[in-house]
Amino acid sequence: MDNQLFQFKSFLRFNENVNIELIIPDRITPFKVIAEKAIQEARLNNPQSLSFDRRLMEAESQVAMAKYDGRFDAELFAVYGLTNNADLIEDLNNNPLDEQRLELGISLPLIDWGVARGKIKMAESNQEIVRTTVEQEQIDFDQEIFLKVARFNMQYEQVIISARSDTVAQKGYDITKARYLIGKISITDLNIAQAEADNSKSNYINTLWVYWRNYYDLRRLTLFDFEHNLPILVDYKELL
Repeated sequence: MDNQLFQFKSFLRFNENVNIELIIPDRITPFKVIAEKAIQEARLNNPQSLSFDRRLMEAESQVAMAKYDGRFDAELFAVYGLTNNADLIEDLNNNPLDEQRLELGISLPLIDWGVARGKIKMAESNQEIVRTTVEQEQIDFDQEIFLKVARFNMQYEQVIISARSDTVAQKGYDITKARYLIGKISITDLNIAQAEADNSKSNYINTLWVYWRNYYDLRRLTLFDFEHNLPILVDYKELL
């Protein structure tokens, strides 16, 4: 317990002199997450979803580049300068001679034996592969968001069940303890009731942990606060 408490204080950047009292919540405010809303926000904000658009644009750019490279090339440039000879550096600017040149060049492939067309076909084939791969990954991504939403929405019922079981086990322990104090039952029965109460409390805490873990996984994937129906915005200047 001391080790876990030390790690907890270190995570919160508290020193050893800070006393922490952990209070187990007896109730939580229920709310549902709509799968369509979560998928929409994930497509807008998740970097994995944004990479899908980037990969499609890169594949389209490769096709356009292959088509462009198959055309003829033309270059046109002009050069203007001054030249002079002198024994001293300061005399170089006296009556310099103009140097002007204009060059025009055109490069036109007459026969490439289908190389340019082959590059275009290869780029188009690669674009189709990328499009198919991205479509499948997008389906898998949406499915992951959908399943996480379903797990979160169902986990609340598990929290309610665990809370009821914890309440029943605690009442049972209180009754067993009272009977033990008046000599009605043995210490063995008391230990069994205490173990059942401790297990129910542990199960309730673990169920709460799974509930909030699922919720914050959704927040991380969507950058959206579903509890308050607000996008998650951060002013990074305040963090510096």
